[in-house]
Parts: sequence; C-alpha cells; structure tokens
Amino acid sequence: MKKLAIIAMLFSTAAFAQTTTSTDTTQIVTTPVNPQITDAVTQAQHDELAARVVELESKIEEITRRDQINTTRAFFDFDSYAANADSEWIINEVASFMKDYPEYKLTIEGHADERGTREYNLYLGEMRASSLKDKLVAKGVNSERIVTVSYGKERAAVLGSNEAAWSQNRRGAFVLIK
Repeated sequence: MKKLAIIAMLFSTAAFAQTTTSTDTTQIVTTPVNPQITDAVTQAQHDELAARVVELESKIEEITRRDQINTTRAFFDFDSYAANADSEWIINEVASFMKDYPEYKLTIEGHADERGTREYNLYLGEMRASSLKDKLVAKGVNSERIVTVSYGKERAAVLGSNEAAWSQNRRGAFVLIK
C-alpha cells in the first residue's frame, strides 16, 4: 500500500513537473513546459519538483529491492549447509543492497526440513544461517550488521512429507531491518 502511494505521488509529481494542460470543448491537449522558463518562482518550483521526482524514484528502487530480498530464499541440499549454486545470485543481491543502504541490518534465518531430530535440525539451521553470513562478510558486508537465528524444522514454508516440500524448507531466509 505504501509502495502504491509513493508510485501515485511520483506520477502526479512527474506529470506536474513536465507538462501543462489546456482544454477546449472537444479535447484535452497536453503540451511540454517551456524549457526556457523566465519566471524565477516557476523555475524554482520546477527544480524542486524535479528533485522530488528523483528522490521518489530512488525510494521506489530501495523498496523494490528490499521487498525482493525479503521474499527470496537461498536453498540447500539435504544434510548440507552450503547454499546451492542457484542461490548465489540472491547472496550477491543481498550483499549489494547492504552496501548500498548502510542503515539496514539483516537477520538471516536458517531452516531445515522435517527429517532428523529437533536438535540436529536446529544445529543445521544455525550452520546454514552462519554460512550465508560468512558469504556476505566475504563480499564486504560488516558482520556487526548481521544476526543469525535457527528455526530448524519448526517453521516449515511448505507442508508435506516429500522431496518437493523438503527442498523448499531447506532454506535461508533474509529479513532486512531499518
């Protein structure tokens, strides 16, 4: 909802900053603002709105990247705490985001599938979260900005006792905190 409000504000601000509208009885005609603005107040308003558009575009990019990270997971093979090769892109995205936005902190949640004891799965979840943290630190993210937690098999993403469910539950989840 917040994202939609920002987008709506961006479009309305961009439209105001870039066009003027004149009407007649049959149609609406949109014409560009004169780039040779001579009125100092009008130019100042235009510059302020243009700066606001840039600021809003930047905020939308931040929100989009944050939401992608918060909803994407790194996955692991059975009985392993090395992330799949397919998960390398999300690790790179998280590292990039953390470098671009130093005001964020990160919690990495380690999860396991339902097989094995509760204790073993808590251990495996912690090892998975720690291995993801180590990869991020190796990519230049300050370790003090990262916290790890293990949920073992307690918070299954997918219910079921088959490989399709288990493969989705062997994961590392990223939670960004501002």
